[in-house]
Amino acid sequence: MSFCEDRFSQGFQSILSTIKEIATKKEKIVERLTHMKSNYNEAVKTNTKKLYVFCLDALFYQYKSLSAELEQIESSRKGANNRMYCEYYKLYGMVLAYLDEIGLSYENKKPLLKPYQVYKDLEPFLEYDIGDIENIFSNLMIVTNMLSDLISKNDAKIEEMGTRTDPAGFSMTNYVNAMKNENLVIRGQLDMFVNFLSFFLASQQRQWDRVHRRMTDFAEFCSFLGEDSEPTAPDSIVNISVEIVESMDPVETEGKVDGKVESKVESSVAVVDPPKGVQGPEMSFE
Repeated sequence: MSFCEDRFSQGFQSILSTIKEIATKKEKIVERLTHMKSNYNEAVKTNTKKLYVFCLDALFYQYKSLSAELEQIESSRKGANNRMYCEYYKLYGMVLAYLDEIGLSYENKKPLLKPYQVYKDLEPFLEYDIGDIENIFSNLMIVTNMLSDLISKNDAKIEEMGTRTDPAGFSMTNYVNAMKNENLVIRGQLDMFVNFLSFFLASQQRQWDRVHRRMTDFAEFCSFLGEDSEPTAPDSIVNISVEIVESMDPVETEGKVDGKVESKVESSVAVVDPPKGVQGPEMSFE
């Protein structure tokens, strides 16, 4: 796979944009929940009658229920953040180790010398700094470019050696073949690293899109609860019940009149004709 830095950078920026949108929606939700809790606390202080406390308990339950749901979404968000750092951090370590293996110096690349927080495998929901994730991804772009440049330089050197004629008549074929093989190995490693990056970006985008959808739906639900609306009247509940009945299958609604089920009495007596020559009992039905 060929390396295209712009394509990878655009994919990464798209993920960052999704993460920022999630953070913005979360802030609005937290603000609304904080306001709900504040209203409850104030109302409880000024309304101490059992009847009022009973009514206000519904508001507190609503707050706790929404808070618990937000925690679930937050768990998914932190898991996506953790996995993102894990993948980039470990891949970055692999690439640096390979640079050391082939003797490609990066001492003059200051960003590559910066240490980062060690990833903890036993804490899958530990949240890492998004700034560190951005820096590690940027460093991955630097090292992949270094490998790509090395391959290009080796190709040029191989081509030059292939056209060179040794004055003493010695053959350079084996030397050139060795250089080709070594460069082929480097190219294979680069392709593997690039394939890893491609997979990471695709899977991370799907993960963050899923968290974004959940946070968006939850934000819309919280917004709906916060809208001023008239109290629910008993008539509206009856109307809802009628609408449900009308929407049911005709077979299921048979015998239902004005929302009530019509009573049906079916006779369980089976009338059997008597055998020939035997007179059956006289039966009358009034």
